[in-house]
Amino acid sequence: TNDARHILIAGDLFDAANPASKTWRQAIATMAEAKDVTWWLLPGNHDNLAEGQATWDGIAALEHPNIHVLQTAEPQEMQPGTFLLPSPLASRRPSADPTYWMDNAETLDGGIRIGLAHGPIQSFGETALPADLIAPDRAARAKLDWLALGDWHGEMKISDNAGYSGSPERTRFKHNGRGVAYLVDIPGHGMKPAVEPVTLGTF
Repeated sequence: TNDARHILIAGDLFDAANPASKTWRQAIATMAEAKDVTWWLLPGNHDNLAEGQATWDGIAALEHPNIHVLQTAEPQEMQPGTFLLPSPLASRRPSADPTYWMDNAETLDGGIRIGLAHGPIQSFGETALPADLIAPDRAARAKLDWLALGDWHGEMKISDNAGYSGSPERTRFKHNGRGVAYLVDIPGHGMKPAVEPVTLGTF
């Protein structure tokens, strides 16, 4: 209903690194049926590459044209002139900022730059990841038009160009309200994006 063309999953699509095959296959089959959108799946700390490689390889092997598994930190052209800079987590507890490479990532001049990452950015997080894993000014440093973040299960804007939409259903009592997704409209590189929370949660 919102005419979204791309859906970004900022890590922890699965709570376990290698869920049962029928679990992930059912989820992926449902995504594949939504042929009017393209899904971009980032490994987080719960479903990181080191422990979840078999699952991610299994999803990629299905070769659904509208589902992309992001296993490397390199620019992906989402559509002409729009580039995604993903930072998949290689392990459950990374010791270095996975977004550091974005600063020097080359994309088409004037192209829209969107970062996708998982981890705490301001001394908070849901997991045992190191505090301040991701630089709070990464969006500015890397000239990102939007930095989509995962890990924090509630909604929190970091800046005009970065934020956590949280989990579709909020967990624990620390997060008030119903879960949301962010609908982000980027008019052009260097222009302020319009960010609208769209309610998804049932509870």
